[in-house]
Amino acid sequence: MLVELAKFPKKPLDNPLKISYTIPMTKTCTKCQVEKPLGEFYKNKNSKDGLFSQCKNCQNLAKQQWRKNNPEKRAAMRRAYYQKYPEKRAEERRRYRQRYPERKAEERRRWRKNQPAAIYKITNKQTGVFYIGCSTQIKTRWGKHRRELKQDKHRNRLLQEAYNEYGLDAFEFEIIKEYPADTPFEVLEKEETRLILENHSKGVPMYNLSIKINSIDENLLTK
Repeated sequence: MLVELAKFPKKPLDNPLKISYTIPMTKTCTKCQVEKPLGEFYKNKNSKDGLFSQCKNCQNLAKQQWRKNNPEKRAAMRRAYYQKYPEKRAEERRRYRQRYPERKAEERRRWRKNQPAAIYKITNKQTGVFYIGCSTQIKTRWGKHRRELKQDKHRNRLLQEAYNEYGLDAFEFEIIKEYPADTPFEVLEKEETRLILENHSKGVPMYNLSIKINSIDENLLTK
């Protein structure tokens, strides 16, 4: 037989244990000695309150000063990190490009603008035949030559044929004369033409097939 239990009303305790405490909302930085909101401190799971003792501003200033005073160490650390985690470096660059497309484009334009200009030579080490060229962006010029040669699309037929026969390792890229980044292309082209004509007059074998008439220095024509 089931018996219904009596329902007793709940009574409050006569002497409940009262606990009261105040959660701090600020903290004093041990570096600048300024009392700041907790949001001004980075998290630190190893500390008692879960925060670093120095505020974000003081920590950031200290990091900036260290990077300024130790550029070589910082560069070495970055290289070691990216060599160990190349996929992270690639992901960081991808996110950066997506987040700041205008900034990345401006960085590329500024980088190209600040590149030195130069007259250069590509020499076939096995035959001694060479190609003379000029560029306002010398750091990227050899890379462009290599891409065109590998794709069998180089505009210089003789250089392409030599590449197909001897391979890339047979060629050496060297700078003959370097110019400031703001050097006009016309100045480079005239010096390039002068060197081509000078070597051609001496019977030196070259891959250069042609020159631009308007780039010939008038002084050369009067000699």
